[in-house]
Amino acid sequence: MVGSLVYLAADFFGLGIVEVDSAGTPTLRGSVKTPGQAKNVAVIGTKALVADHMSGVDHIDVSNAAKPVTLGSFFLDGYARDVVSAGSLAYAVDAPTGLYIFDLSKSGPLEAVTTVQSASAPGSIVLADPPSAPGPTLALLVGGGSLQVYDVS
Repeated sequence: MVGSLVYLAADFFGLGIVEVDSAGTPTLRGSVKTPGQAKNVAVIGTKALVADHMSGVDHIDVSNAAKPVTLGSFFLDGYARDVVSAGSLAYAVDAPTGLYIFDLSKSGPLEAVTTVQSASAPGSIVLADPPSAPGPTLALLVGGGSLQVYDVS
């Protein structure tokens, strides 16, 4: 949720932008279809990244909630599963490849600044900043119920 707006990965309908008023009443403000199945969304400023099973990571301008505009996509090697963000960085995972890191402070087409291969197919990402850690920590839940943890400071 950003302000009163909620950004939803709406499966085969793409990205939905819903405004929730002070009484808790939701109103659809805008939407944009993604090529496949939208699984998750992360918002950084006026941009949204949608993990989409078919196209990878869709880069969408949401500065006008009523008319979101797709800026492009970054194709992942497998099925996009999840995407999270912190600051100007976004982290996406696909199965079976692993982790992709994007820097949204750079202008131009969406490009991964690095990738990290995973031993097993990752399914989801958790980004945390625990007090006992030196900086932000990224955890991937991977096949077989195991966890891979990365320092992303």
